Amino acid sequence: MSKFVTARDQAFFQGINNELIDDVVTTSIIIYKPSIEDSDPNNVFEESPNKVWKVGILLNCLIDRSDQTADSTEYGTNNLQDIKFNINREDIEAKNIYPEIGDLVQWNDFYYEIGHVYENQYVAGRGAVNWTIVLEGHLTNISMLNIEEIHQ
Repeated sequence: MSKFVTARDQAFFQGINNELIDDVVTTSIIIYKPSIEDSDPNNVFEESPNKVWKVGILLNCLIDRSDQTADSTEYGTNNLQDIKFNINREDIEAKNIYPEIGDLVQWNDFYYEIGHVYENQYVAGRGAVNWTIVLEGHLTNISMLNIEEIHQ
């Protein structure tokens, strides 16, 4: 723990953070993990049409996104967008999920594939308490997915 940040300070920061994310911002995402046992084991991490996803997990977070752009090729137009999801580590642990590269995130009726997972935001800049997990992703083509609706 940091020299000038006590456990009481940390609990106060966590309480403010939870209130901000859950009661003020209230931006929800759904994280989908691939079901390796139900997918083609030889091609689970490629763009396989036989890839199967587990039921999604609902989480609140902060989102930092870029504007959408379009890329035109001889096969048609693709929308492009990069995005960052900042998720409270406490929420991830409570839902018993750990986001990884290759997972999908649904937000605002779009799906984003996770390309990077960062865990380097600390309280008071010290390595004692890891505060959030940051997921960087990009917009993915929905026609390549085999996702069922979430059951709430």
